[in-house]
Amino acid sequence: MTNPYERVFMDSVDPILIEDFDGIVFDMNMQAELSYGWTKNELIGKSIKTIVPSERHPQADELLALCKSGHEVRNVEGLRETKNGILVPVLITLSLLKDNSGKPFGIATIAKDISAQKESEAGLRKLSKVFMDSVDPILIEDIDGIVSDMNKQAELSYGWTRNELIGKSIKTIVPSERHSQADELLALCKSGHEVRNVEGLRETKNGILVPVLITLSLLKDDSGKPSSIATISKDISSLKKVESELIESKSHLEEKVALRTRELEETNKRLREVRAQISKYIDSNVTEKIFKGEFEAELGHQRKKLTMFFSDIKDFTQFTDASDPEDVAKLLNEYLGIMAQIVRKWGGTIPQFTGDSIYAIFGAPDSKGACEDALACVRMAQEMQVDMKTLRDKWWNQGIQFPFNIRCGIHTGMANVGNYGSEGFMEYSAIGLNTNLASRLEQACQPGEIYLSHATWALVNREIQCEEVGAIEVKGFHIPIQTYRVMQNDDHFG
Repeated sequence: MTNPYERVFMDSVDPILIEDFDGIVFDMNMQAELSYGWTKNELIGKSIKTIVPSERHPQADELLALCKSGHEVRNVEGLRETKNGILVPVLITLSLLKDNSGKPFGIATIAKDISAQKESEAGLRKLSKVFMDSVDPILIEDIDGIVSDMNKQAELSYGWTRNELIGKSIKTIVPSERHSQADELLALCKSGHEVRNVEGLRETKNGILVPVLITLSLLKDDSGKPSSIATISKDISSLKKVESELIESKSHLEEKVALRTRELEETNKRLREVRAQISKYIDSNVTEKIFKGEFEAELGHQRKKLTMFFSDIKDFTQFTDASDPEDVAKLLNEYLGIMAQIVRKWGGTIPQFTGDSIYAIFGAPDSKGACEDALACVRMAQEMQVDMKTLRDKWWNQGIQFPFNIRCGIHTGMANVGNYGSEGFMEYSAIGLNTNLASRLEQACQPGEIYLSHATWALVNREIQCEEVGAIEVKGFHIPIQTYRVMQNDDHFG
C-alpha cells in the first residue's frame, strides 16, 4: 500500500476499500473485513458491487463516474450488504487517489455506518406513539438540557405537571449530587456517543429519590441536524431491592460456606491425624489405598509374584533374658523404627513385626515388576545391615555389650496375598510355601549376612554382587535349596 492512503488505513474506524477505475477492489482495511464479513482474500479482485445491494448498483456506477471525472462525492446516503445479507445504511465518501507524479491510480471508498442515526430518526418519527404507549417516564430536552416535552408517565413518576416542568432544566428532577452526571451524559449524547442503561437517580417533587436506568437518544430534524434529546429513565427500585436482598443472601451464603469450609478443614485435619495414627498400625502402602478408596476391607486374596523378606536379630532372646524389660523395649523400638523407615523408603510393605523379626513383601499391593521389586528388596536388606552396624556401635558406647547382628533371607515366588482373619479383624499379608522358604533362608543365614534363593539371585545378579553358598537343606523342603550370599559394600549407602 502506498503512502497517500496508508495513514487512512491505519487510523480509520470506518470501513475503507480501495478500488480501481473499473470498480474492482484491490485493497481494504481491517474495519471493512469486520463490517462486511468478507476477508481480504475473498473480496479483493471482485467488484465493489459485491457489497452493494442490486437495487443500488446504478448509484454505485454513478458515484464512481462522478469521482473519476473529478467531482466531489461526500456523505452520500447509500446501502451496503454484508456477506450474510444484512443491509447497512451508510454515508458514502469517494476520494480520488494519485501517485507522486499526480497521476490517478485508484479510488478510496469510505462507507460510514449510520445505523444508529437512522434508528434515531425512526425514533423521532415514532415519538408520538412512544409517548402514548411507554410505561417509562420520557422527557424531551433541547441541546442545553431544557425540558420541552414530557409524557404522562413522567408526570406520574416525578409529581410535576407539564406546565410546571416544561421550560425548566432537566436537573430539576436530578438530585444535586448527580448534576455533574447529568452534564456528562448530555455532552456524551450531543457528541454522538451512545448513552444506554446508565445507572442514576431521579428526585420527585416531594423529595423522594428513585434509582433509574438512564437512556439518552439524540433526535434530529429532517435535515439531519441534532434538534433535541429524548431521555428515558426506567425505575429500577424493585430491581435494587432484589439486588440488596441478593447481596444479603450472598453474605449469608458466604458465611455458611466459610463455616462449612472450616468444618471440612477440621474434618480433613482429623482424617489426616487418624490416617497418621492408622499408618502406625497398618503398613502405609495399605493405608494409602484404603483412604483413596482403592482397597476393600474384605476377606480375600490373590496369587501374585512377590519378593519376600525375613530378618531377625541373632540370639536376641538371650539378650532379653539377661536385660531389664525397659532396656529391651527401648532398644527394640529404636531398631524396628529405623528398619521400618528403610522398608518404606524402598517401597516394601510390612505385614507384621513379631518380636525382633521383620516380615516385608515387595510386589503387593503395588508392583514395579519382578526385577525392580527384587532389586529394591535386596537394596533394602543391604541398607539394613549398614544401619545395624551403626546401631551396634551406638549401643556399645551406651554400655550394651551384646553383639547385635541381623540375619536376612530373601526369596521370590508366587504367594497368596490379601486380607486374612475375620470380618471383625483382619490383616494384609502373604502366605504360602514360598513365604516359608524366605523364612527358612533367614534362619539358615549367618549373622550379618543376606541370603538369596536362586529365584531372587536370577533377577538381581546383573546389579548385585553375590557369591554362591551352595545347596543347603532347609526344614520343610525335600530338595536342597541353591543359595547365594550378597557381597556387601558399606560405602554404597554411606
